[in-house]
Amino acid sequence: QIAQMQRAQFVFVGALDAMLSAKGHAQILICTRDSLITSSEPLRTLIDRHLPLGHIRLYELSRWDRPTQRVMAHVKLAGAAPAANTADPPLVRTFLDGLDRSDALAELATLPFYCGLMLDMLKAGHSAATSEFDLLSHAVDSMIDREAGKLEGGEYGFGWDVYSGADTFMSAAEIVDSLGPGRFTDAAERERLLAIFHDIGRERFIELIEDIAHVLRTSEAHPNESRGLHVEDIEMLGRASLDVGLLPDLEPRVLLALMQLCFFAPGRDKGHVRFAHEIIADFMAARCAVRMLRARSDTPDAVSQAVGSRAGIEHSVFLRTIVHEIAGDAELVDRVRAHVASGRIRPQSLFGAQALAEALQRGTA
Repeated sequence: QIAQMQRAQFVFVGALDAMLSAKGHAQILICTRDSLITSSEPLRTLIDRHLPLGHIRLYELSRWDRPTQRVMAHVKLAGAAPAANTADPPLVRTFLDGLDRSDALAELATLPFYCGLMLDMLKAGHSAATSEFDLLSHAVDSMIDREAGKLEGGEYGFGWDVYSGADTFMSAAEIVDSLGPGRFTDAAERERLLAIFHDIGRERFIELIEDIAHVLRTSEAHPNESRGLHVEDIEMLGRASLDVGLLPDLEPRVLLALMQLCFFAPGRDKGHVRFAHEIIADFMAARCAVRMLRARSDTPDAVSQAVGSRAGIEHSVFLRTIVHEIAGDAELVDRVRAHVASGRIRPQSLFGAQALAEALQRGTA
């Protein structure tokens, strides 16, 4: 299947290349996910060859301003675009007031996906998002669920269980052995066991994306200006997270699907990847950092590793999310602050660690 997909890419891109080289007058509009431009070598080569010659133009969707957001709110929540001088219905007003109260929510709403997500929450009868953390968590879950349909029986033909890991299957084998194999002759019991693999795999898949986000957002002083992470590095991280028992023909499909997730977009350099939205990247990187802090709370190295070498984190979603996640754990907060005060933080991480300690002091005061 992976070979067929690759051949299809080469045939399609080859036909485009021939048409462009012939200097014809055909006009073709192709809509593609950002990450495909990086993960598809034939497409990237085609763009690099013809863009400088003026044969190709690249367009990106513009961000939505407040008037556009208001129109979309009326369409989604009231069923029609507003006429001139139309008053906003209560749900539309609730949505717009929420954007006015939160710069972070307002920033997310400039992108159609997140704006639509907020409106869908209201339309479904949920409370309006009151914090960026709840909304971002909901956004990540929605994006993951949207990708699931492309994995299971769709474009790639595998489920979340490929990320369950060998240790999960070893534990399951022990459970089956202890309860007796005969119990799992029942279809319902087998389905329950498969559901466990699915849930564990989904959780570990999310952790993998969080790990990638953490590398991208903390490995350099100014991540917004970095070239991104090389495709081979992401494949290496993905390969390390897969179950060791995968069939040889399944692993490349899993890695290709990972590269083409909606989370990713082309980096500044050819063959590199960045997160499509910095706020989501910061949020997911922070959740990875929290796992690091909780797993190794007894060592200053955990703090250094968690904040990395990034500069200027004091006003970031990354820092706010860490504080939000651990502020209620008094013992962990005390340990983090004590590590920072100990003078044993790595030099390149000192600024970020001090910003974290100060934010924790404010957040738990």
